Amino acid sequence: MLEAVISNTLRKLGLIWWNLEQTVGSRILHGILGDLKCTLETLQVLAPNGEKARVTDRFPTLWVEDVKSLCYLVDDLLDQWEIDDINGRHRQSYLLSRLCFGCHGSRYVIYGKLKELNDSLILLTQDAKSVGITAGVVNEPFDSCRLTSSLFDPDKVVGREMEKRALVNMLVKHTHHDNPSEAVHQPCPVIISIVGYVGIGKTMLAKLVYSDPVIAHHFELRIWVCVSEKFEEMSIAKSIIQQVLPVDSRGGGLGSSGILPELARRIAGKRFLLVLDDVWEEDPNKWNSIIAALKHGSQQSRVLVTTRNQIAARSLNSNQIFRLPELPPHDCWMLFARFAFARWGSFEGCAYQERDVRAVEKTCRGVPLIAETLGGIVSCRRSGDSYIGFSSFDLWGLEDILNFLWPTYYHIPPALKLCFAYCAVLPSGFQIPDDKLMKLWMAQGYLDLESSDEDAEVVGERYIQNLLMRSLLRVVAKEGDQGGHVSKGCRELEMPEAIHDFAKVCAASECCSVHDPDHYDISPLVSHLVIDPSQALHLSIVDWAPCPQASDSIQRCKRLRSLLVQSKRSSGGGVLVRRLQSLFTQLTLLRSLDLTDCTFKKLPSSIGNLLLLRLLILSSNKDLEELPEEICELSNLLTFEANWCESLKMLPKGIGKWVSLRHLGYFLESRKAYLPRGIRKLSCLRTLTTFSVGNHDESASLADLGNLNKLRGNFCINGLGDVADVSEAREAQLHEKKAIVALELNFEREVKEGNQVNNDELLIEALQPQLDLVELTVKGYKGRQIFPSWLVMLHSLRKISLLLCDDCESLPPLGKLPCLEELDICYMPRVATVGPEFLGMEVDGLAAESSSASSAVAFPMLKQLTITNMLNWTEWRDWSETAVVFTKLRTLSLGDCPNLKALPEKLLRKASLEEVELHMCPLLEKRYVFCANIAHILKIKGFSKLHNGNRWSYRQNISDLGKPAQIAVLEVQIGSERETNDHADNGN
Repeated sequence: MLEAVISNTLRKLGLIWWNLEQTVGSRILHGILGDLKCTLETLQVLAPNGEKARVTDRFPTLWVEDVKSLCYLVDDLLDQWEIDDINGRHRQSYLLSRLCFGCHGSRYVIYGKLKELNDSLILLTQDAKSVGITAGVVNEPFDSCRLTSSLFDPDKVVGREMEKRALVNMLVKHTHHDNPSEAVHQPCPVIISIVGYVGIGKTMLAKLVYSDPVIAHHFELRIWVCVSEKFEEMSIAKSIIQQVLPVDSRGGGLGSSGILPELARRIAGKRFLLVLDDVWEEDPNKWNSIIAALKHGSQQSRVLVTTRNQIAARSLNSNQIFRLPELPPHDCWMLFARFAFARWGSFEGCAYQERDVRAVEKTCRGVPLIAETLGGIVSCRRSGDSYIGFSSFDLWGLEDILNFLWPTYYHIPPALKLCFAYCAVLPSGFQIPDDKLMKLWMAQGYLDLESSDEDAEVVGERYIQNLLMRSLLRVVAKEGDQGGHVSKGCRELEMPEAIHDFAKVCAASECCSVHDPDHYDISPLVSHLVIDPSQALHLSIVDWAPCPQASDSIQRCKRLRSLLVQSKRSSGGGVLVRRLQSLFTQLTLLRSLDLTDCTFKKLPSSIGNLLLLRLLILSSNKDLEELPEEICELSNLLTFEANWCESLKMLPKGIGKWVSLRHLGYFLESRKAYLPRGIRKLSCLRTLTTFSVGNHDESASLADLGNLNKLRGNFCINGLGDVADVSEAREAQLHEKKAIVALELNFEREVKEGNQVNNDELLIEALQPQLDLVELTVKGYKGRQIFPSWLVMLHSLRKISLLLCDDCESLPPLGKLPCLEELDICYMPRVATVGPEFLGMEVDGLAAESSSASSAVAFPMLKQLTITNMLNWTEWRDWSETAVVFTKLRTLSLGDCPNLKALPEKLLRKASLEEVELHMCPLLEKRYVFCANIAHILKIKGFSKLHNGNRWSYRQNISDLGKPAQIAVLEVQIGSERETNDHADNGN
């Protein structure tokens, strides 16, 4: 990680050095920074060999650690320099102080310290040669170019049968066509990539598939090529040719220019399976010639790729990605046993104990490579002719695991190495929102912006995606996710346990996760490291219990940059919270401080000492009543969150000093969270999830949003019904906030109705958002019509929710929105009729008949329509035969519409409609639940109280390829455990 640390320090130094070039009277500072820059660039050249020599020989370890320590000290001084700049921009004497020596008084001190650090770094460059570190060609510490073949020992394979069957089906799928023209548009060859992190068993799975009898029978040619890290186009082509040609004519005389044409000729028209094992190359251009040659094969040919990197898979334009999961714990034990007990022939007669099984399963982390390695270690240990229990062995130094992991680490960019290693501070098995992880990286200054115009959040998202692609992070799959796909900003991320262990190795003594005061939870993979908490830079504390020694040990971590506490509420925050005053005095280098759920009532004023702090999270401290004004001195703050702090009345008045703040979280569950008027000065703000309009002088008004034009993501405005001055809505300038994608306008009132004028129709007109909005929610609106002029201009809108709009008499013309996919309408008691105006086709008469109206498509993309609590809705008018409406509607859900008599017939005839759900709509259920005329609808659900008041009915209508529809009626007795199912055939 040395190279990454130096690169990060150089990046910061370069920005300051460039700024000083533009400043009058700063030659002295410019000179020392220039000298320091040259020294660091020299060390950067030495760093790769130094880091790799450290891994293999251990001799240069002290040299590497010394360089890193000095770089961190330089980094601290540069951050203090930045704080001076930020504070100086807001002082009247700033211009004068820049003209006089180009710095404030504190910069004299910084200048002297930087000069001393540069001298020390120069000495280290001179010492490098004496510890065997030289510049030049970087020597690989491990042989990452492992050679593989399709051969394997079936006795050493456990599990993966389900994955093998899935892959075999994917490879032979759609290769038989009754009509050859069906295959015309199929890509040739189809490329399927097995993606998973190192040691997970990708190559073994490929071998199982390659040797499967179905595959052997199906493909004329089967070819296995080990690509490995060093990509050579001609070598790959030669390997393929050698396996295609007979043994006595392997084409050894072919020149480089004739290899690819010969490859294309030899496979022309043949159905082949090509396995490209261990692919690393990420440049798609390098694959173009080989793929072009492979296209001469049969249309039914397949290429199977194994790679630990989805970026490499994409470089081959993979048609399908097969993500390989961990091996189940029992299979890990079985695999371990086959290697460990090989000397005894079987493990049935060995005196292993259940604790051995549990220990192996826990240590293997679902990684077959670890199971094999542990088994090999055990098999080499002898005690006469008997088996020694697993727990008796020292299995702490698994260098074979590291041999496979280091190449993956070396292939990622320097800034990404820092982000990866930082994950070691998080506890094993962590799950963390992607935006929080990005904010933690940002607080440490790890995000390398390519230009001043680039957003750090965009870079952070790119880093996360890069680690996901390389299988170093993964998205937590949750129930209801479509194929694991979750939008950015909503994902929970986790790190495979074996990879997390390796992150601890990379971070060395810099990151530490503590579960109790006396025990460091260190994996066997990293036990060779001695963790000295006084040397730690990043510390996370999980389930901290009261203990004076614990907080004392934290105070000794003078270099600490991250302190992340996950406290047990039952412990009341422990001694740690009671010693915050002294902690904030000692830990002045903190960049990240997370005190979530620590149950303290008040922050000490010494929080103002943490001038380098960039992230402060105080969420879920329900007893926190106030924040000291000293907290406003943290001008370097980028992220502040105090969500669910129900006793916190308001943020400090001086938050306008947080001029660098990008993310502000202040959401309360029980009441509105008001912000002070200083919010108007936070022009860098990107995230402000909720803004509540205040009705007193100290709280921010709607107009205070005017300068916050960098807001992004989701944004909610509460209390709009209490706004008396419409001009405030215009001053908010929502249309200038181009990065907001989801907007909620909440008109629910706090002031009683009789005390104010209803301005909702004027307000909503003035609150025009940016026109690329994706999601819109309007709640508690009291106007008679929800039809601001800008509504039909939202051509990118995909979802709209209209909730609790009591006084609305008609629905807006939402059919005009071309991209709308989901529509939710709830509680509009004054709406009695829905007609063509809802479709955006309103003309005189009952339906649109003119050619101009009928040529338009209403709701062209709508897939889901939900309408509930429409108590006085009696009629839904049909539309003309020529109108094109609801072409993609799949689900219609109606609830609590007791007076609605019928649905439009043309709606029920829609071929796209798959499901209709009726809840508390007795007239509709009586009409449709057992109606045979709409048998094409796959599901019709009706849930209504029956005459006895304690039953519900459910009916499912399924039509299957012309067979008689099957009606299944399920009755559930409320309050009873008994359920009965009655099945009857309909149509016989």
